Amino acid sequence: MSILLDKDIRNIFSTHHSRRYPKSKLLNEVRVNNGLAIADLVSVGTKSSHCYEIKSDRDKISRVLDQAKYFDIVFSKISLITTSAQCEKALNAIPPYWGIIIVSDTPKEKVHYLRKASVSPLFSEHKALLTLWRDELLGILLMKDIIEKSTKKSSRIELINILCSNLSTTEVCKSMSNCLFSREQNYQDKIWFRSTPIKSRLSLT
Repeated sequence: MSILLDKDIRNIFSTHHSRRYPKSKLLNEVRVNNGLAIADLVSVGTKSSHCYEIKSDRDKISRVLDQAKYFDIVFSKISLITTSAQCEKALNAIPPYWGIIIVSDTPKEKVHYLRKASVSPLFSEHKALLTLWRDELLGILLMKDIIEKSTKKSSRIELINILCSNLSTTEVCKSMSNCLFSREQNYQDKIWFRSTPIKSRLSLT
């Protein structure tokens, strides 16, 4: 069996994810908790976000413990994606509520769910919302009629405090997922706009 690097695992799992969860989107390199950590992959759908941390054949599984302290409080569910060669180390190292996904380059079964993720007991609504921009936080509050437009001058932390006081954990997770999904969609739209000739754009109007 060949050695699998980060890019190999990422490609295999991304293809699998798009087929298994067609209504969700997989984001790469998502900064969380005010930029204190970067999640390798984040699946955003209609209900919540799921963080996936990749450890290849050449990575140290123990390093995941340094990142776990951030992901555990930001995401309700986290999974480690690794290889069969790293499987035993993963089982001994990562928290029991993390999922474990084994990826291989064999034709039969490229992605195997060794252990499903359960809800992180350390999840914090406040820390999770630090992943969002101020305009995104304000948009959630206005959409849910929690605050008036006159409170637009409130700081980012004040907006987060208001959200945490008015939304359930489920609503926070859903709102965060929706914002990340929209952020990625807007980013892709900008790329399309910049790379598409004016004549092609006009033909679609």
